[in-house]
Amino acid sequence: MNQHKDKAPTNALLSRAVRSCAERGIRYLVYEHFAYAKRQGDSLSHFKEVNGFVRMNVPRYYVPLTAWGKAGFRLGLHRRLVDHVPEAVASRYGALRSALYAYTSKTVIEE
Repeated sequence: MNQHKDKAPTNALLSRAVRSCAERGIRYLVYEHFAYAKRQGDSLSHFKEVNGFVRMNVPRYYVPLTAWGKAGFRLGLHRRLVDHVPEAVASRYGALRSALYAYTSKTVIEE
């Protein structure tokens, strides 16, 4: 609700983090991942955009040091497991997880 927008705890925490960075002379505040896995348009990314965060892609380099490292690199083991899951499957899992949480929280409230 818009009338309670001033009580948003995430905005308060973010405000305090920005204030702390300004006091210490830190020029950039990093909000780790801008988009998670292959999802681009989720609510968390929207929150970050609204609060002035900008996506900055930083190249990462992995150097396989051994034959096992080279094989692991070719298999994509240096990436997170979530990056290997297709977006359609991940969104279905998210919907299923939300339904499960809604069901379990409903049964807890009724008891």
